[in-house]
Amino acid sequence: MSKLERVLSGNVNIGIGIMLESLFDIKNRYDNKRVIPKKIDIEKYDYHFYNIVTFIRNITQSIKNSDYTTTDVTNILIDELNYINSTYYSNIKTEMILFIPDYKELILEYNKDKEYNVTKHDEDIVEVMEYVKSLTNEKLKGLEVKIVRQNKKEVIHKNILLTSSYLIDIAMIGMHDWLESHTGVLKNKHKLNSKYATIGKRDLSHLPYNKTLHKLLGDKTFVKPIKIGTRVEIYDISISKKWNTLTSEDKVKQDIKHLIK
Repeated sequence: MSKLERVLSGNVNIGIGIMLESLFDIKNRYDNKRVIPKKIDIEKYDYHFYNIVTFIRNITQSIKNSDYTTTDVTNILIDELNYINSTYYSNIKTEMILFIPDYKELILEYNKDKEYNVTKHDEDIVEVMEYVKSLTNEKLKGLEVKIVRQNKKEVIHKNILLTSSYLIDIAMIGMHDWLESHTGVLKNKHKLNSKYATIGKRDLSHLPYNKTLHKLLGDKTFVKPIKIGTRVEIYDISISKKWNTLTSEDKVKQDIKHLIK
């Protein structure tokens, strides 16, 4: 492991370490008093996909000093993934996967015809994505975890547990259960409304997840929301038409057809 001063839990970056507590018995926890969410049976899944962008951002956020290099990050990435794989996945049927997506085409599709300002967060994400693109198999030599690279929509028809911060992964690989870093909270498709971009202080917990709403409402990362006034209209319609997390995408489209092209 790297000698940089870092915040760890379970001998890996704190975000991923806390997530692992929901799956395994973890030693060297950052906070032994933290109440762990309900344990998840990892072996009901064929694969556990770790999104590389989420993993890298968790690594960089765990480093206390700012003078680290991309080589430092790469070395930590390989060390932590190998440690997690050998410690927790070597004797179970679930396979650990490093998921390396290229979102370029999807970002263009989901943000088509939208007006928005580029934020510092956007710039940081672009920087991370450029770094990810540079991680060839040669640079990841020594990694003992299987890699899945994907640059287009291709639904994976396996039972997958996904650890990611990016709702756009659904468009990339299909709908799967999510296990969040930093919280260790499991979310199925009916709880992904928490990842929509906020509409003021309105409660969005009744909204279904579907592609139509994702494009319109946006999320907190790659997909930009449409204008706030239209989003408020959509929210008001969702209340008046009594949407819930099971509401079909066809009904959503019908109810807001006057607002969308």
